Amino acid sequence: MLDWQLELNTKNPDFSHIQAWLTVNPNEMPYLIENLKSNKDTLRFNSFLLAQSIARDEGALLYPFWQDLAAMLEDSNNFHRSIAIQILAALCPIDQENKLESIKEDYFANLHSGSIMTIRYLIQSISAIFLSKPNLRPYLVNILLRIEKHVNLKPERIDLLKNDILVVFEEIWEKIDEKEPLIAFAEKSI
Repeated sequence: MLDWQLELNTKNPDFSHIQAWLTVNPNEMPYLIENLKSNKDTLRFNSFLLAQSIARDEGALLYPFWQDLAAMLEDSNNFHRSIAIQILAALCPIDQENKLESIKEDYFANLHSGSIMTIRYLIQSISAIFLSKPNLRPYLVNILLRIEKHVNLKPERIDLLKNDILVVFEEIWEKIDEKEPLIAFAEKSI
């Protein structure tokens, strides 16, 4: 294990230092991707936080690993799927090859996972996708407005999701052309 990986296994790693190091040593990125599936919780979580930061600041370092991340969408572990959902959404602003569109069915199949955690992360990630992928906007709004048809959860769990959806609507509000359905959804949800 490399020094930066040892540091990621501690409670307070220096993320900015590790990210700067990976920027000049991109050949080490496969290890970061591998750590996202670690059975060591601290290493996995810190690797996720680092990958999120890299996706946001220097997505080109992570973009070559899109397929590895996409493969995690079908993992049996909800944590692994949730990590993939969030990082792939964070990479959407640089997805010039439309890779998300090619895995759209696998990505949104996680709405049927039965895991409230995974579904919440997916819904929370929709605003990043919406803002980056204008061609998917009608599809995304349809999912949000008809969430009951896309998830298999108890009604009280769906009510929790509606709070997340309202936050997403707030984040994307300026880019919405037809606001009336969102207003109606909000009025029914409150």
